[in-house]
Amino acid sequence: MAHYPSGVINAGHDPLSLGLAGLSVAIFATAFSILVGLIALAVGIIFGGLGSLVVGIGILPSDAWLSMLYIGVGMTVVGILVLMSPVFSAAFNGIIRGVTNFSQWAYHKVVPQNRAEKHGKGRQK
Repeated sequence: MAHYPSGVINAGHDPLSLGLAGLSVAIFATAFSILVGLIALAVGIIFGGLGSLVVGIGILPSDAWLSMLYIGVGMTVVGILVLMSPVFSAAFNGIIRGVTNFSQWAYHKVVPQNRAEKHGKGRQK
């Protein structure tokens, strides 16, 4: 803690750490909202495809051709979602990895290195 001439003690808060704290909150909130949006998109596509399948089966006795259209659209939507699941997985992993890398970078900017880390000897046991 630094002592100032007026006797006020600085608790270690400097403008860089406060700015990084605000930036961290913004990045975490943005990453969380993107993840929630991707999950909502996937759930919406699933319900849309399944709804189309149910409607297609429901109108099968009255109009066979329209029923086949709805069933085909529902199966196509669910199939495309299954094919896109690796893309959603990669997006989740990329967002989490990016937030983790930012947190590590911000930590190294704010926390000073000790002598062993400065000289490249790593952590001593």
